[in-house]
This record gives sequence, structure tokens and C-alpha cells, in this order.
Amino acid sequence: RDIDSSYSIFSNHLQTLNTLLGEAWVNYIRPISTITWVTVDTGHRIPFYSGSTNEWFGAIVSAIPSESWITAEILTHEAAHMWLSLEEEKEELVDEAWEHDCHYSPWREDSRPPAGIMHGLFVFTSVAEMYVQMAKSEPPSNERDRRLALLNEQLIRAIQVSQAFNGFSNSAIAICDMASNMLDD
Repeated sequence: RDIDSSYSIFSNHLQTLNTLLGEAWVNYIRPISTITWVTVDTGHRIPFYSGSTNEWFGAIVSAIPSESWITAEILTHEAAHMWLSLEEEKEELVDEAWEHDCHYSPWREDSRPPAGIMHGLFVFTSVAEMYVQMAKSEPPSNERDRRLALLNEQLIRAIQVSQAFNGFSNSAIAICDMASNMLDD
């Protein structure tokens, strides 16, 4: 795709999402200041790709999203990482937060440290809550609803994995509670 058509698609998605999800969502994604479009072959595992790093706070890279629900997930996901990174500047989420890549992650093929699991819990709970909110305003979507069901299964597994961690900060406790409450609703 050329850059003009990609921007147009993305811009249309943003307009739709601003209407569907409202001012709270717009404020939630506010840390994102720059998006770099990339072409990534994700195979058939996931319909999108995005990433960010603390070294370039506010910047994300993303495959060009084909659907507005994918745009919503990408922006919610990356903004959630940014918000949680700011929280981690105050205190570690759990003891030995980033020291040992030894825990199963429902979102990745490699083992992750405790803080990686906590990031996943926060990010994907935020995404799941966004999908629940979206479903209140939009007609049913098989793809979106399947994605939400998968996220719910993954959140359950991540909560189980997190039970092995020690030294939870108040933020980590709140993240686990947020995920559990979202699943209970």
C-alpha cells in the first residue's frame, strides 16, 4: 500500500473508534505520539503486528491495520505498555521483576520474566475491556468476538502463572484484580 492510502485507512479507523469508544479511550491512547508503518509477514497466527520500546517512549511501529478493531487493539495495547512502564519507574511490579525468563506466557512462544507476564495481564485486560466496550456500540463481529474469547482464555492462564510470583506491589495486585474482575463480568 502507498502511504496516502494507509493514512486514509488509519484516519477512518480513528474517526470510527473515537465515536465508538469516546473520550476516555482517546485520553488512554494519548501517550502514543508517533506511528511508523512497517510491512511484517505475521503468517496466519495473528492479523496484525505492533511494538514499542521504553527507549522511544510514545513511538510505536505497526503493520497497517485492515480493520478498525485491529487499530483499536494496536493502540490500546501499546498505550497500556506505556502507562505501565511509567508505573514501573516508581516501583517494581513484583520481586525480581525482569531477572528470570522462566515463566510460561500465553502470548509468546518464549518464556518470560514475571514483569513480562504482568505486562501481558495489564495490556490484554485493557484490550479485552476495550472490546467489551466496543461490543456495546457495534453489531456483533465474529473476528472481534473470537479475539475476545481467546484473550479471556489467555488471561485466565496468565493469572494462574502469576500466582507463583513473590513480592507483589500495589500496582501488581491491582492488575490481577482488574483481570479477575473483567473475567467475572
